[in-house]
Amino acid sequence: MRKQLYLAIISQLRLIQLNESGKYITVKEPVTDAEKASVKAKSAIKHFDIWNNNLEWIEQEPAFDMPAVFLQFQPIIWEQRSKGARAADVSVTLHVVTPNRAPSAHEKNYETKAFAFFDLLDAINANLYNLKGTFFRNLVSTGSSTDHDHADLIDSLETYTVQCTDNSAVATPITATATPQVTTGFQ
Repeated sequence: MRKQLYLAIISQLRLIQLNESGKYITVKEPVTDAEKASVKAKSAIKHFDIWNNNLEWIEQEPAFDMPAVFLQFQPIIWEQRSKGARAADVSVTLHVVTPNRAPSAHEKNYETKAFAFFDLLDAINANLYNLKGTFFRNLVSTGSSTDHDHADLIDSLETYTVQCTDNSAVATPITATATPQVTTGFQ
């Protein structure tokens, strides 16, 4: 279930692109393989991964393109359902990592450049609002945390919650094909 949720969120976030005037837009869902490749190449978000304290050892870790989004699954408390199914409200925190482009002090006149990362956060929120799939419904934003202790990189946290159903333990019925034994009264 987590893998499918991760892939659904990433697929939706890939639809965010920068237009010619520098505004974030959402393109339509690709259908063909060529459209999928084009969307992936033009995505405003350049790197996706599972969060693993990626900024803690940034000097020793391999570089990643930015902006980057890392998904962190919060602890899940499951409620068992029948036949092996389980359900939970799952919270996912997105670590949106962007470069610090300029000082944000008003008198420096860099506010537009300095606050551009807020535009990406707004585009992510608009893009993920009410996302639903076959095993989850209505992803909603439940929290935001602005990084107020940054140097070169800004790590903005956006938390979303969604009700999920996990059927990984549901047994699939096994049917055996048998050749019937036919007997007649004639020998």
